[in-house]
Amino acid sequence: MEQPVSPRSRRSAIRAWGIGLVGLVVALAIGWWLWSQRTPLPADIVGQDSVPVYAAARAPEGYRLQADQTKLAGDTLTYQYRQDSDMTRDITVTVQPRPTGFDMAQMTEGGSIATTATDAGTLYNLSAGQGTRYLLDAGDALVFYTSTGAISTATMTDLAKQARKLN
Repeated sequence: MEQPVSPRSRRSAIRAWGIGLVGLVVALAIGWWLWSQRTPLPADIVGQDSVPVYAAARAPEGYRLQADQTKLAGDTLTYQYRQDSDMTRDITVTVQPRPTGFDMAQMTEGGSIATTATDAGTLYNLSAGQGTRYLLDAGDALVFYTSTGAISTATMTDLAKQARKLN
C-alpha cells in the first residue's frame, strides 16, 4: 500500500517547482534580451570609432541584410538590404559623421521637405523621380538610404524608426 504524502514534503515539492519555474522565466528573459541586442553588422565594423554606426534592429519586411558586403572606407560606412523579389529595390545605406554646421533648412533654401521624427533623429524624404532617397539626421551622423527603385514611405519610415547607434 502507498504511503500518504506528508504536507511538509508536498510544500517542499511545490516550492521546488515554483523556484524552477521562476528560474526558467528569468533565463528566457535574459536570453531574449541578449538576442535582441545582437548586432546585425560585423563586429569589427561596429567596434571601430571613426564613424558612428547606425543600423536597424531588423531588416524591413521582404529584405535581408547583406552583412558580408559591409564596407568601411575612411569615415564612410556602406551596407545594403537586398529585396528578395526585385533587386532594383535594394536599399543602400551610407553612414558618415555629421559635418560641423550641417543645416538641412539652409541646404533646401526654404523649400518644403517631408520629414518624420524618429527616436534616432529626423528623417527627410529627398526622393524625386523614380529613385528613393532619404536622409536620417541622427545628430552625430548622417544616414543616407537610397534605391534605384521606388520604396514605400512606410518601409523607409520603419527602417529609420528602428535605427539605433551600435557603437
